[in-house]
Amino acid sequence: MNVLLSILVIAGLLFGGSATVVGAAQDDLPNEPLYALKTWSEDFSLQLQNSPEAKVDRLMELTQIRIHEMTQLTEEGQPIPDQLRVRLEKHIQQALQLCAQMDDPAMERALLQVREQLVLQVEEMTQLQSRAREQAFPTAQQQIQIMNQTQTMLQQRLEVADEGLQNRELFREQAQNGFQFGQEEDFVPPEEDGNGEQNGQPDAFPSEPSPAPGESGNPSPSPDPAPNPSPNPTQGGHGGNGNGSGGGGKP
Repeated sequence: MNVLLSILVIAGLLFGGSATVVGAAQDDLPNEPLYALKTWSEDFSLQLQNSPEAKVDRLMELTQIRIHEMTQLTEEGQPIPDQLRVRLEKHIQQALQLCAQMDDPAMERALLQVREQLVLQVEEMTQLQSRAREQAFPTAQQQIQIMNQTQTMLQQRLEVADEGLQNRELFREQAQNGFQFGQEEDFVPPEEDGNGEQNGQPDAFPSEPSPAPGESGNPSPSPDPAPNPSPNPTQGGHGGNGNGSGGGGKP
């Protein structure tokens, strides 16, 4: 694709029609030949903006272009490539990062603009999913899956914009950390088998065998044996009769 893009740019420069080629590329979708030229021209136009506020304006225009592309692909029954969602996410991420670098008044204005766009785009995703279900193209399931992921991403960024309007310092701190959005999955502890191993790995601290039911973990001292009864000197060698008199026996 990079080779094709280079050939098109060189050809446009040689024949004096570079502007015409770039202009024609603006209507292409991700599955069409000039789409790479389209995204290249978008990135180039972003570099031409001379202020953070102007760059945020341009980035939010690009987010709306990505939403429009999703709409066109859905109406044509074509699959929505995941890189389209990724590029949309990148635009919003860049816009939020730029907002964090502004002073407080400029940040508030820019975040309000970003928030307004995100609210509209969340609504558009909801409507687009309904349209995909109604059309029932063979690609509808794949389209809806990408739309769900896109809508979740948009809602998360909308929450970040709201938090930034309420707490600017926290927003700047989040920007420095790269705006982490649920990238870590919930940890599920590994199951142990009967040999004290976890998922095939030996336990670093093997546990001692559990005591049998009714036994405690620490052995208790054994009771002292009961003392043998000492013989009663009043009794004879053949035992008493129970009334204190001995049956001493006669010789």
